[in-house]
Amino acid sequence: MPSELDYARLAAFIDGEGCISVYTRKASEKDKARHWKRTTQLILSIRNCDPRLPLWCKETFGGSIGRSYPRPPRRNSFLWVIRYKKAADILQACMPFFLLKREQAEIALAIQQTMKRWGRAQVPDNVRAQRAQLTAELKRLKHVPLQHLYEKPSTKPN
Repeated sequence: MPSELDYARLAAFIDGEGCISVYTRKASEKDKARHWKRTTQLILSIRNCDPRLPLWCKETFGGSIGRSYPRPPRRNSFLWVIRYKKAADILQACMPFFLLKREQAEIALAIQQTMKRWGRAQVPDNVRAQRAQLTAELKRLKHVPLQHLYEKPSTKPN
C-alpha cells in the first residue's frame, strides 16, 4: 500500500517526467463484429532514461514497464504506464501534491467519471461530446505558451 510520501514523490515525478493523456481508439472490423464502436482510456505514464524510476513506480503502484530503443544519439528510455480507473485513483491521491499538472489531472478525472460499461447500448452522444470537449481542453493545457516566463520586465518609467 503506497504511503502519503509515495504519492507526494509520484506527483513530483508526474509534474516533471510524466504524461496525463486520454486515448480514443476507433473500432476495428473485429471490434465492430463484437458491437464495439470505440474505446476511450485514461493513461498515466512516466518516461525516464534511468530504469529505477519506472521500476519503483511499477513496484509501488502497479502498471507496466516498457522500453524504447531510439536511434543514436538519443538514449534508451524506460516507460511506466498505468491505465483506466487505477490511473484515476493514483491521480486523485496525488492531487494535493501537484504543482504543475493539477488542471490536467482534474480534467482526466472528469473524463474518467464518464466511463462505465455501456454494453450494446453504446456510449450516448452527449457523453461522447463531453469527453471530446474535455480531451480538447486537456490538449490545450499541454500547449499553453509560457512566454510570460521569458519576457524581460518593462523598464519604461511611469
